[in-house]
Amino acid sequence: MAKFLDASGLNQYTQALKNGTLVVGRAQDSSRADFATDASTAFYASHSAATGIIGIIPLENIPQGALEKLVKVADETAMLALTIDDVQNGDSVLNLETSRMYVVTDDTKLGTMAAFTEYSAGTAMHALQADYATAAGDASTADYATDASTANYADEAAHALAADTATNVDWSGIQNKPTEFKPEAHTHQSTDVSALASYSVAGSYTAVADGDSLNVALGKIEKKALDASNTADWGSITSKPTEFTPAPHVQDGSTINKLTGYQEAAAAADVTADDSLIVALGKIEKKADDAAESAGFHTQDGSTIIALTGYQIASSYAAVAPTDSLETALGKIEKKAVDASNTADWGSITNKPTEFTPTLHTQDASTITALTGYTVASEYAAVAPTDSLEVALGKIEKKALDASNTADWGSITNKPTEYKPELHTQDASTITALTGYQKAGSVSPILASDSLEVALGKLEKGVEEAADVQPIASATIDAIINGTF
Repeated sequence: MAKFLDASGLNQYTQALKNGTLVVGRAQDSSRADFATDASTAFYASHSAATGIIGIIPLENIPQGALEKLVKVADETAMLALTIDDVQNGDSVLNLETSRMYVVTDDTKLGTMAAFTEYSAGTAMHALQADYATAAGDASTADYATDASTANYADEAAHALAADTATNVDWSGIQNKPTEFKPEAHTHQSTDVSALASYSVAGSYTAVADGDSLNVALGKIEKKALDASNTADWGSITSKPTEFTPAPHVQDGSTINKLTGYQEAAAAADVTADDSLIVALGKIEKKADDAAESAGFHTQDGSTIIALTGYQIASSYAAVAPTDSLETALGKIEKKAVDASNTADWGSITNKPTEFTPTLHTQDASTITALTGYTVASEYAAVAPTDSLEVALGKIEKKALDASNTADWGSITNKPTEYKPELHTQDASTITALTGYQKAGSVSPILASDSLEVALGKLEKGVEEAADVQPIASATIDAIINGTF
């Protein structure tokens, strides 16, 4: 039956195991003095009979904490190179490169990290040794750690001055967060640009630059198109109307400074479309005068109120009073509605959109990969801030096309200095004079490059010197002039 050591005997065995005096698992020669039964010569015999420990000592009879040892390695590569001759289950391994501690938990898997389990502070066997802790309580917190990488043996890093990694940190505890997050570089379909917020046409044209925003670039292009349309010559514009009737518009009453020739109508009558302003006012005044006698409180249909002149929302809500004007009452009501809309619960809001457009940001033109569904506008109108990119470009292109068809002659560059006539026939009656004509000095053949005067001069000289001078028939002369000779 196996026998066990008491605490004093265990301490002697531990020292012998550490200094190599005793090799566990290997039979010893009982003739050696080390195995004497005399307690004065046997380091383990102080409290136990030698017959209990001669031969192989079963490992299960010795506490694992007494057998484990610390092995230091330079890095993970050296750690994976350890063999069963270097470490066994229960031994500790310190990686000097990372300052991390591991316990050998499966020495059959040495050569892989599966053989090791990293220490946590609560299970570190090396806390028994003075190398790593002066008291077990020091390992409960990282109060004495100056860098979180050395707090491998602590249950919490409450006082660590720096941490290599953080796996569970609350957002409020993160320092130096940016105040805004700009979108990463990305591309857009042109249909994604639903409005040109804050767009305005440029004050003067300058070339589009690489750094221009989309709004700035379009503003320059529209200014260029507008400038081009202002250089068209009136004479080159086709299908002009013979007269220009005013476009439908509203007229402020302050612009009418007198009602010349006005008089009230003699009898009430309905205003007709053919009435002048003065006649219409005369009829209306007559009707008003006739109705004045029976005037009193009356109801007013909302459709008859065409404008809320001077209306503005109230600065703060107050109950509508009987003396309030319509504008004042509506201003109070709108303020109340606006205030109420700012306190609505998200869950009570109906018809919420399923997606939200991105916040205002700049977009490089190179990221717009296609003008999906783009068409040129049927007619030009000024670009508005609410226009989509396609609509704005369609208007600008229409403006540019219209401008190119009405350019002023003086604004056209690289014009030719002369225009040669196209090939055509000429009736002799249109030639009123042979300017600079003279007879040739000598007879020579007529060339294709000869002018009419030179050709006739050669013919006349040839006729004069011919031996048999015959008059030239008029039909021949006509054929020469007409080019059919």
